Parts: sequence; C-alpha cells; structure tokens
Amino acid sequence: LLLRLHEADSEGRFIINYLNPAMLLRDWEKYKRVLSLGFIDAVNIPVQSTSDRLLGLMNRGYERGQILPILQEIRKIAPEIRIVTHCIVGFPTETQEDFVVTMEDALAFFDHVEYFIYRDRPGVKAYELQPKVSETQLSNRMRMLEVVSGTAGARFHLKPDHGWEITVGSPLHVPIGEHDSQMTNDSGDGLPS
Repeated sequence: LLLRLHEADSEGRFIINYLNPAMLLRDWEKYKRVLSLGFIDAVNIPVQSTSDRLLGLMNRGYERGQILPILQEIRKIAPEIRIVTHCIVGFPTETQEDFVVTMEDALAFFDHVEYFIYRDRPGVKAYELQPKVSETQLSNRMRMLEVVSGTAGARFHLKPDHGWEITVGSPLHVPIGEHDSQMTNDSGDGLPS
C-alpha cells in the first residue's frame, strides 16, 4: 500500500505508526525496500521492552537480539528516518536490570521514546504475575527517565545505599530516598529482600 501511495504521489511523505516489531521481523524485506526509498519520515516501533525475559512474559513474539539488528539496519539504509518507540515501566516482575537494559537500548537505538507506567487490569494475563513493582520503585525509575530524557549514550550504575550514577559524558549522581535503599536484595536482581 505504501509503495502504491508513493507511486501516486512521489512528493508525499509518510509516517508509519505502531509497526509491531514481530510484523517488522516477519516482513523485513518488504519494509526494508519501503524504508530505503526515502519517502518515510518516521517509524514508530513499539518494542515495550528489550529484556528477553519480559518480552516472553508479554508474549511479544520476538527477542532483543532480533529487533536491535533491524534497528541498526534501518539507521544504515535510511539515516534520515526518525525512529520512535514505546516502553512499559514497571511490568510485573521487572527487575532493575530489565529496566536499565531497556532504558539504555531506548537511548541508543531510538530518536524518541514514550514511557508508560504499567497498571494492573483484572482479566489481563499480566495481572496474575508476581511480584509487582512497588510505587517507590516506579517513582525512582520515572525520576531516572526524567534525568536522562533525550540523552544518548547514558549508562547506569546502582551504587548501594547512595543512588544511581548516570554516566553521560561525566557521571551524574541521582540520590535515592531513604525507603528506596530496599530496591535491591543481596542477589542484586532488583527485587525487594
């Protein structure tokens, strides 16, 4: 359809919105051709997460190692295309590691990211998943996102009892509240002790 629209109006510019990553992978050769022709201004690929564990729980139908190379290839064949995504923060069982991997990948591979806080809805499969991410953890994660919003190349390190150190050129320290020191247990998996 996009090719026919382009043939009908060669000056027309288009945005592909809500392109499911599993569909992009399945039909990559077709999308590759469309994206390389230069009439697409932006593409929204809502990955939701780049944690393979969370992607499996979400039944997304793809893995991090499949989608990130596609994003790199889009950059190579059409560097002018603005790549946008959506990510969920606080999906049940999300660890600090899951969150940081997704945040770093979002900053590295996308021009714009919209973050959505997960909220339970009865009747949805994820409603049954445990443990839930606490409101304190969600608040900390959203604060981190505010700090690094639009900052490519940021890297994150949790300093026990001191907060997050965010490296964007030079380190930036983001303190955590007194109740947040319980964010990680001895195993470092981001789950409360």
